[in-house]
Amino acid sequence: MKNIFMRLLLAAIAVPVILFFIFQTRFNHLGMALLFITASAVASFEMARMFRNMEIKVSIGLSVLNGTLIPLVFWLSGNQDMPGLLNLPVAFEGIVMIFAITAALATEILNTKEDQWSKSLPVISANLMIILYPAWLSTFLIDIGTLENSHLAFFGFFLLVFLNDSFAYFTGILFGRKSWKPFPVSPNKSIVGFIGGFAFTILSAVIYFLIRPELFDNKIYYAVILALLVSFAGNTGDLIESSLKRSAGVKDSGKLMLGRGGVLDSIDSLIFTAPFFLLFFRYIIQA
Repeated sequence: MKNIFMRLLLAAIAVPVILFFIFQTRFNHLGMALLFITASAVASFEMARMFRNMEIKVSIGLSVLNGTLIPLVFWLSGNQDMPGLLNLPVAFEGIVMIFAITAALATEILNTKEDQWSKSLPVISANLMIILYPAWLSTFLIDIGTLENSHLAFFGFFLLVFLNDSFAYFTGILFGRKSWKPFPVSPNKSIVGFIGGFAFTILSAVIYFLIRPELFDNKIYYAVILALLVSFAGNTGDLIESSLKRSAGVKDSGKLMLGRGGVLDSIDSLIFTAPFFLLFFRYIIQA
């Protein structure tokens, strides 16, 4: 009960803030971009600390730098409204990724002593993992701001992801205690919870279509397909992060978020769903 109360309290705080940032569209959603960049940096720190808990000594400073720099450069390169030198060409996206990967490899080469080379592969792999997840995946969140009617797209994205997560959680608690729990990596997640999340996400997408059909090119089946993608990707992202935490032997990635653990615990579904959402909108709905 205490965990549910804390989740509701966090939602009461977070929802107005997110709504304000969604409809503040100046400079390609400046507020959302700063929120995502900050979340990526903190989540990268949490990831590095989890790896260190496994005695894989990744660089925390480099992890936070990559978690900040990668989404920042992607935002600046996709933002045509920024003045002067801040308006970066798209080529900088590739440059920053090359820099991040090179730095991850070079620091291990330069810092490893002769008798520690057997530990280099796990460290290099962990550094590259942090570059991809959460840093690079966070760039897809930022790129939602480049879509047509981006404020409506952001609203739909958060609506579907959060409702999928919330209804899967509450349906599982209320009706799924004795149902089949198919994933050993997350034994509290039941099939009833997944079905509840899928059903309410589809219903929410259809209601949003009825309110804003132009967002889905006036095709209701686009809304249904998008809801299925969001549910699938959101649940997958949640399970991936559960596997990371189990590997590290921790219950939560951190303690910063009320009732949800760390920042990575709160954005795992968002960052994994964002690529599916963005690409479906850009190349199917708005093609």
